[in-house]
Amino acid sequence: RRKCLSVLCKICSRQALVPSSLQIPLCYDPSAHPRCIGGFANVWMGEHEGNKVAVKVLTVYTFIKEVIMWRSLRHPNVHPMLGVTMSSRHFAMVSEWMINGNINEFLKEHRSVNRFELLKDVTRGLIYMHDLTMVHGDLKGGNILIDQDYHARLADFGLLTFVTDAANPTVHNSIAGTGGTTRWMSPELLDPESFGFEDSRPTKESDYYALGMVILEVLSGQAPFFRFKEFLVVPKVIDSEHPERPKVTWLTDDLWRVLEKCWSSQPKDRPTVRTVLDCLERVSVATTVDCQQRLIDRSFSQELFTSEAQDYHPTRHSDCYALGMVIYEVLTLRVPFYQYQNLVISGKVVRGERPERLEGADGVWLTDGVWGVLERCWEPEPQDRPGIEDVLRCLEERLSSWVPPSSDSTLRRRCIRALRKTCGLYGVLPTSYTIAFTLQGRLMRPFASGGFSDIWKMVDEANPGCHFAVKSLHVYEGDPIERINKRYCKDVVVHKHAVHPNIVPFEGVAPTLFEISMVTRWMELGDILSYTMQHPGVNRLELSNILIDMEGNPRLSDFGRCSITRNIDSVNASTPNHCSTVRYCAPERLDHEETWRAEKNKPTKKSDVYSYSMLVTGQVPFADSTEYNVVSIVLKGKRPPKPRRFDAPGTSEAVWKVAQKCWHGKAHKRPEVKEALQYLNDIKHGGE
Repeated sequence: RRKCLSVLCKICSRQALVPSSLQIPLCYDPSAHPRCIGGFANVWMGEHEGNKVAVKVLTVYTFIKEVIMWRSLRHPNVHPMLGVTMSSRHFAMVSEWMINGNINEFLKEHRSVNRFELLKDVTRGLIYMHDLTMVHGDLKGGNILIDQDYHARLADFGLLTFVTDAANPTVHNSIAGTGGTTRWMSPELLDPESFGFEDSRPTKESDYYALGMVILEVLSGQAPFFRFKEFLVVPKVIDSEHPERPKVTWLTDDLWRVLEKCWSSQPKDRPTVRTVLDCLERVSVATTVDCQQRLIDRSFSQELFTSEAQDYHPTRHSDCYALGMVIYEVLTLRVPFYQYQNLVISGKVVRGERPERLEGADGVWLTDGVWGVLERCWEPEPQDRPGIEDVLRCLEERLSSWVPPSSDSTLRRRCIRALRKTCGLYGVLPTSYTIAFTLQGRLMRPFASGGFSDIWKMVDEANPGCHFAVKSLHVYEGDPIERINKRYCKDVVVHKHAVHPNIVPFEGVAPTLFEISMVTRWMELGDILSYTMQHPGVNRLELSNILIDMEGNPRLSDFGRCSITRNIDSVNASTPNHCSTVRYCAPERLDHEETWRAEKNKPTKKSDVYSYSMLVTGQVPFADSTEYNVVSIVLKGKRPPKPRRFDAPGTSEAVWKVAQKCWHGKAHKRPEVKEALQYLNDIKHGGE
């Protein structure tokens, strides 16, 4: 069987043909947005014989090989392929549409499902494939689908191959750039030479490693190394580090020991899939919820504290109670009931007691109006608590009435922090954030498009001479919409209240155009790199960031990573840019040995100074190096070379010295932003 399949793959690949018995008629619209986008294939939803089907479109070579291999698989825990559809423009595979999505999406909607049964389905499917001497090669939660009977099925066989096939695709060639796959990859796939291998071809042992990560992912609800950005995961895995043990009751010591063996740096030391299945069969699922752990996790309302574990269901009313605690913590910088132990707190909450109203400097922001809102949030009867929108309205009113638009106002920072945290927690925005004017423009094609978002150029219907940029985030079927929306709301709050001559004016949001959007003034002169290339004589000391307005002044834009100091919460960047922010990251944010201990990978004022210095050359930093190589280069203390032609106005030797101070390897030795600005002003006016 294996030899026949191997011969058939080679013949079909060389001739670029697929057996006619596999071809089926299909109706789907290739011009529509795909439901899912991957590194080497996109997925549309189509229709076949009255049923919804998944249509996977990929390159010819990969397509033919995957068709032959996938079609040969027949198992209850393997996603079945129905056939293929071909046209002059597209080659696509057709399979059953899994209405429940992948295992991660399914578990978010079905929290009470028996996760061990799903994991046993996964291991049985993998055992079947390994018995056929096949390797999956890309095992992760996103590639495990749930059918209508709630059984798990292995899917996405782009790296499927035979164990002994000398033409196995290497991981780096096949999945370069696919989001998140490195988190499930074994160390020998990431750095084969260090582990005695010639290349990074998937093996059964690399599947064992990935299976361990999948079990962790399913039981914890988090991706492996979820605390770390992608580029930080690679060196950790190569150094034989494995994820921390999550605090979930059903992850027993016995199962954890098996997972640690799955992650052994030496492939020969990893247990087989059957060994893992035996362990899963032994493990009993813990069903008791620890009330004290729930207290640590969040602020629990009275009705949740007194409920039985199986009746624990948070509601909007209990969320309002918790929101009151969040506001209290932000405005006082004190944890609610900070002076009591957990056991004492549980009794106080059950009795309907409230946190102490602080006096003096600690409670200066707890005005009568705010305290009245908080007391309503903490009402013993859930139906007596206000809606989230009412609380938001109160915060917004306080923000506009208490403080002037001063960047030095401590109260303003606290109010923005509270508003940002509230909007991010519930994924809602004040109604005043919606633009008050009507936009017009062609929505057939965006002005610019990137991996995360599109930029549309539009005009005010009542004032055609006024142009605006509308940034819409790409959202596909299967994306974590709720989490994306919460992060989006955080960014909007920060941008809305960032008012400065060197910041792009933020107009609001346009929910009638795009569900997730931001509207800003249109900057006719584009970004700083394009502008300096077109105007080489411009004084670069004046160009300190991204977009250029009509007067030639630089304005900061894109707050996808913005955070208020002391409450940093890094989010995914949404910039449609050709270079990664890794190239602008300070070394303390790249050093995987430091990031976990001190959370130094989060942005700070000093890391912003470092990023600022990377703009001096007018070029993309380390443009000739890959992103993974940039991490190593920066950690070794290397910085961008001085350009040969460094003679434009404002780019003297003195400026280069300022840049060197700003990108110092030790954060505490870098100047403050105001100090760096003073250096540049001195140089501009003739001082050195």
